[in-house]
Amino acid sequence: MKLSAFKCVVCLVSIFLLQSCLSIALRSLGANASSAERRVLKSKTKTVHFIGMHHVGKKAFYDDVHRLTDSLGRLGYVAFCEGIDTRVKDTLELDLLLRKW
Repeated sequence: MKLSAFKCVVCLVSIFLLQSCLSIALRSLGANASSAERRVLKSKTKTVHFIGMHHVGKKAFYDDVHRLTDSLGRLGYVAFCEGIDTRVKDTLELDLLLRKW
């Protein structure tokens, strides 16, 4: 099956547009970041260090998160991270949740 020149051009343009959109989306999600962003929130008696996370990233980003949590842990801070509630009674739902985790 032969493709016309027009169809080839449309396919190529579509591929370039999708690639650039994917690149922009990953950049906006922080997937290209090599260091973690930390925000410090303070009240009169407490200090919270918030380390922004994402699920797609470079190894350097996760190494930086590890370094930050280790150094804050040595200073007496407690790290909280997302988790799942395993108190569900349905074994299929529990299996699904554990697979997602």
